[in-house]
Amino acid sequence: MMNRFKYSHFRSLLIFNRKFCTNSTNIPKEVQFKIPSGNIAAKVWNESGNKTPILALHGWMDSAASFDNLCPLLDKDYPIYAVDFPGHGYSYRPPLGGGVYRMDYVVTVHKILHYLRFSKVILLGHSMGGDVSLLYTGTVPDVVEKVILIDIIGLLTVPAGKQPKVTSKSLKALIKAEERNIDETPRYPYEEILEKFIKGYDDSVDENAAKLLLARNIRQHDDGKYSFTYSPQIRIKSIISLTPELAKSYFSRVSCDFLLIKSHSLPLVMENDQAKECLTYYQKYSKNFVLEIIEGTHHLHMTNPNPVAETINNFLHNKPQSSESKIILLGHSLGGIISFFYTGTMPEVFEKIIIIDILRPIATDPKDQPKQTATSMKELLNAPEKLHTVPPRYEYEEIVKKLVQGYVKRTLTTTVEQQKAFVANINCDMLIIKSVSSHIYGSKELAKEFIDLYKKYYTNFELEVVEAKVWNESGNKTPILALHGWMDSAASFDNLCPLLDKDYPIYAVDLIGHGYSYRPPLGGGAYHIDYVVAVHKILHHLRWSKVILLGHSMGGDVSLLYTGTVPEVVEKVISIDKSGLLTVPAAKQPKVTSKSLNALIKAEEINPDETPRYPYEEILGKFIKGYDNSVDENAAKLLLARNIRQHDDGKYSFTYSPLVSVNSTISLTPELAKSYISRVSCDFLLIKSPSSPLFMENDQAKEYLTYYQKYSKNFVLEIIEGTHHLHMTNPNPVAETINNFLHNKPQSSERRLSLLVRYAYLYSFCLKCEAKILRDSKDQPKQTATSIKELLNAQEKLHTEPPRYEYEEIVKKLMQGYGNSLTEEAAKILLVRNTKEHEDGKYSFTYSPILKVKRTLTTTVEQQKAFVANINCDMLIVKSVSSHIYGNKELAKEFLDLYKKYCRNFELEVVEGTHHLHLVTPEPVAEIVNRFLHGIPQSDSCRKRSEEYIANI
Repeated sequence: MMNRFKYSHFRSLLIFNRKFCTNSTNIPKEVQFKIPSGNIAAKVWNESGNKTPILALHGWMDSAASFDNLCPLLDKDYPIYAVDFPGHGYSYRPPLGGGVYRMDYVVTVHKILHYLRFSKVILLGHSMGGDVSLLYTGTVPDVVEKVILIDIIGLLTVPAGKQPKVTSKSLKALIKAEERNIDETPRYPYEEILEKFIKGYDDSVDENAAKLLLARNIRQHDDGKYSFTYSPQIRIKSIISLTPELAKSYFSRVSCDFLLIKSHSLPLVMENDQAKECLTYYQKYSKNFVLEIIEGTHHLHMTNPNPVAETINNFLHNKPQSSESKIILLGHSLGGIISFFYTGTMPEVFEKIIIIDILRPIATDPKDQPKQTATSMKELLNAPEKLHTVPPRYEYEEIVKKLVQGYVKRTLTTTVEQQKAFVANINCDMLIIKSVSSHIYGSKELAKEFIDLYKKYYTNFELEVVEAKVWNESGNKTPILALHGWMDSAASFDNLCPLLDKDYPIYAVDLIGHGYSYRPPLGGGAYHIDYVVAVHKILHHLRWSKVILLGHSMGGDVSLLYTGTVPEVVEKVISIDKSGLLTVPAAKQPKVTSKSLNALIKAEEINPDETPRYPYEEILGKFIKGYDNSVDENAAKLLLARNIRQHDDGKYSFTYSPLVSVNSTISLTPELAKSYISRVSCDFLLIKSPSSPLFMENDQAKEYLTYYQKYSKNFVLEIIEGTHHLHMTNPNPVAETINNFLHNKPQSSERRLSLLVRYAYLYSFCLKCEAKILRDSKDQPKQTATSIKELLNAQEKLHTEPPRYEYEEIVKKLMQGYGNSLTEEAAKILLVRNTKEHEDGKYSFTYSPILKVKRTLTTTVEQQKAFVANINCDMLIVKSVSSHIYGNKELAKEFLDLYKKYCRNFELEVVEGTHHLHLVTPEPVAEIVNRFLHGIPQSDSCRKRSEEYIANI
């Protein structure tokens, strides 16, 4: 129920700038109210109604007038607000410059409800408005009391495998939209523009309905002619779409009462199986799902509003659906065939199907079809002539005989396989001679035709300013576009770029919302892929046909996404400390979207003049701490310079766009990310710090690496010491690696296959599995309890002075502790990094006391086997004959067998020596490792020795 306080708040936002009448509830009140992104126009019915308000959302290329015929027929106790979506009708036009996202309409709904202070709402959506209603309900289910959809079965989706190509087309369409001059928009006399409108809607609207919709979407010029006023963005497909899996996640959260009104004569605009699956989800999750089939076109709420209004009123009053809403089909002969097809198309509509005296639709053997088509075409040529001649006349008995002699053969008949597909889709009760599921005739072509019709009407676009730092401007090789990380700036590359090859022009940009670049307007959602759109516009502006992308952290994300979208443009891609694309599983996306919407509201309420201010040293300290000490003071000062401003009082505040800190309103699913990565076929260099976080699950990171190796024609992985910002704090080895990559200098075989690098990789990317001593699972609880106690003791030792020893004494203690595996010389080498000398000349160990604590959780045998099964690289084990085999010997044999099974090339070398043989007797170990690195096969004698060792374990 909408109380007086909420209503008075809404009134304070209204701008009454159009004439309206207040003495009839059939005539809506024209209003506008302001949200941060611009004015939203609306038509209001039943303003004084005291029940839950209804927010009515129109379809694509329509307007609030879409509801002019329906709303006056609805219960007067329900206030109804029919809005013009941004880009439509009298609402504001979204600023050009970003991407195009269907989810932006969901953001708009959230902002409208926030500004109207509606704690509960009923959503009424037609076509695209139904899409938005479903998405919003799945995102914020606690706000929506009921949802009503008119002639839209479910959410439009794009399979993950097809998304990169869709994104690519949208990016190109955005560029074309920019290049169109708004003054060159086609103009037409009113009758002509009306006719084009009706034809463009495939006669879904009659003349009266078309005039209602046109009134808010055209303008008259001085010459008396008219042009369309739609925003150019709305004609472009969404840059990123929902996957089918993601759509299901939203469906699963739609638990409120749900009414779906479907026109009986319109295509589903999706595959039959997908529509059927949507309906199954609604029935499963909605506490009261109602499906009604009503005569009419796609705009049946405009052209046949009375039965639509009756259905909605019954639903609002919680009146049970009548049993008559389900249909029983009775068909004979041709009617039976029609019944087959129709029931298969809309299986949820029919309660029963009865077919008399027809076994199945007539099928044709595919090899006979060409002859039948030729015969049919000849008969069709003769048939029209008969329409204009006086038909023959017969006696009654004679005409009865004539009736059964046949008709024109069908030009194309369904095959048996097609008919089987129809059968599989019928799920109602049936008295069957033969059942077949139907095809949605022409739906795909009609959809394409409808979209193509509006693609030709693009208007002007201007690119917002993006700031950049340029090195080597006169270089003659492929230019490099450098993309920084989240909350960084172009200064991120100040230490690295001067070290790179001077023949490569380098443009390091401030991504939108960062540094000196423009701040995206508030009002839409927050989308990670907007940075991809910005990259596309930058390349277009610079007229680069080829580019090398260099990205750090989030910039690496953007580089991968852009390369996967427009692979033909990217010559090489370099990613610094970003293992893969950040994703959100489909099941978690609705909650993430919900949090994002709430964060957007808070971001827009921030007053720029009230941003916290700090003295310079304090803001510098906060910055370094916020980066978890990934940057040193010098690097922090470089980044800060472009992201703060000084005020009159001498203090500083951050200048980031508030959108930067909001989670993406819609994210990539893991499946979608793989689709983009599968298109990254160019040379690819990944530089990873071993000590920085992965920002993702370990298994996912490893899976990404497998994809890079599979799809990139030259994938190079380099591990370089440093923090997450290693390109700023340790730029020299990073620059050397990049220059080698740019010059196509092969990575050395030692570097590529080195066991040390492989281990560094597995350690960085696999689950931590330090414990090699296997324990029985039933012993784990006791070990965990012991470990926790030991951890408490170890933490106390951190604050106590460790024992001190004379140097010779500490050397002996180390050798004894290692079971004499070390020589004195080897012990001294290890001690250098693990002891410290005190003022009294004595030494103490510097190991963390936590190292001596039993592991709190140890991997099981099954887990370790799972890891082994995932290793597919070359593997060499060098084993000392005299050192101890830790754990169960039978298990050791079993694991050796697993290495042979899963590793591409497994070798075991048995060598004389202690446990520290690589340190005490390095020469034979080095000889073996070098042989392995150069791909030289193991000798027969060594192989035989290894086999004997295994047999004697």
